[in-house]
Amino acid sequence: IIKNYDLQPLNCKKPKDSSLGKIGEFFFNNNFLSGDESVSCKTCHLQEHNLTDGNSLPIGVGGEGFGQDRIKSKGVLVKRNVITLFGRGDNSYINFFWEGRVELGDDGFIYSPFGEYLPEGFNNTLAVASAMPLVERDEFVGGGTMNAGNILSEKLDDKYYEESLEAFNQMIPRLFKRLSEEELSEFKSLLSGYNKTMSISNLKIWDIGNALSEFIKTKFPCKQNKWEKYMKGAKDILTNEEKKGAILFYGKGKCAACHSGSFYTNFKHSSIALPQSRYGPT
Repeated sequence: IIKNYDLQPLNCKKPKDSSLGKIGEFFFNNNFLSGDESVSCKTCHLQEHNLTDGNSLPIGVGGEGFGQDRIKSKGVLVKRNVITLFGRGDNSYINFFWEGRVELGDDGFIYSPFGEYLPEGFNNTLAVASAMPLVERDEFVGGGTMNAGNILSEKLDDKYYEESLEAFNQMIPRLFKRLSEEELSEFKSLLSGYNKTMSISNLKIWDIGNALSEFIKTKFPCKQNKWEKYMKGAKDILTNEEKKGAILFYGKGKCAACHSGSFYTNFKHSSIALPQSRYGPT
């Protein structure tokens, strides 16, 4: 099987931490970028749940707690299952989200709801995907009757994706005013360590996306499983049942027709003859 499918084990070495990645970690763990300050990236990407939230569907703005505790709160139900972040910084990943709404085209352009002509500031496809939740009403912005009145929703509520980029950029200095003096000092130190010409006043949403992308890449490399170790030579690591499973996966089951390559995906979207659930693409 390994020879016939030319299977190669993943290189899951953790890259060295970078100054940009440390800025991304600050954004990842803090709530101040959300409209009602109730959500951060960390809220839905938990280590104990393999960087998901452990729920079928996540709870966005207005929610409280973590994991299943958020289901009991009165937050907004987000209509997309949370995707793990492990390995997403690998260059093999060319599209993101279940419906592929952020994708690197064959022509080298990044296609997304932000529009055909993205600002030049985004470093890569993951950076665009990382910035996307920041302007999503259910995930970060808020609005409507439940979260009306927050400064972010007032600015972005009537904006479509292309307009939301500049609207969010205008809000960044105001959002930073939510930080304590200690938090603000920490961020300024991180920013200076990366680029002394940058300041909070000239930060843009693509700078945030780039920092988050770098953090995800350096902090969450792919995880090597037993099959990977088997391909590297650990021949006694798999049970007989697991070996039978591999034969079925690559043989009669034809799972590998779609779940191919080192990341077990062909990065394509397919109809699987199931109707969409009432809560959207999950």
